[in-house]
Amino acid sequence: LELAYTYHKKGEISLANKCFLKESTLSQHEDAMFLDLLDEENLKKSIVECIVNATIKSFDDVFNPIFYENLSPKLEADHLKYFDFEPFYEVIVSAFTGLKPIHEGGIKLYHLGSGIGTAIFGACMIADLETAVGIEISEHKYNISLRAKEKYEELVEPILIKKPKITLHNGDLMLTKFDWTDADIVIVNGHKLDEMLLKRIARKARSMKPGSRFIKANAVAW
Repeated sequence: LELAYTYHKKGEISLANKCFLKESTLSQHEDAMFLDLLDEENLKKSIVECIVNATIKSFDDVFNPIFYENLSPKLEADHLKYFDFEPFYEVIVSAFTGLKPIHEGGIKLYHLGSGIGTAIFGACMIADLETAVGIEISEHKYNISLRAKEKYEELVEPILIKKPKITLHNGDLMLTKFDWTDADIVIVNGHKLDEMLLKRIARKARSMKPGSRFIKANAVAW
């Protein structure tokens, strides 16, 4: 835990990372119990692996029951087969590295086409967010994301010191009422959207503030 405090103070891990490492340590998970604290060369790598595994466990606790609860067989298969948390973790860490918030309150994330919420809730478990907003046009997926939010609030929020404000919307992401150009970081899943819509999104993204970041992912299950 002292190492986690040190790494966080240096900016090498997020506050959320620190919280999950603490959770793993206090629950005496084997990943934390068998860390070789004398192996300085590999210690940071081992601690990150411990953090990732603890985060994956919480992510699975939120989503696995939902996958089997009320998803259509195709949607269920897509998410179980294609959502790989470890590369997602790496993308989010990379995207947030060195990001300075535009807003005084902290970093604001938008996910355009947020589906059932995997990327929104995953990002809240990895990065230090003030606000996370998802916009999803499918009412079915949106309703599932609300169920995921309930599970997240029950199982994950108690672990976190800083709890991001999460808002989920059902609607067209290009409607004027959804002004996502004030975001610090925007994620859009290019796999799900047609080329014409992506061009419209790109034009609107030009209005984003200097210093903000835009991520176009091609993952099936984000």
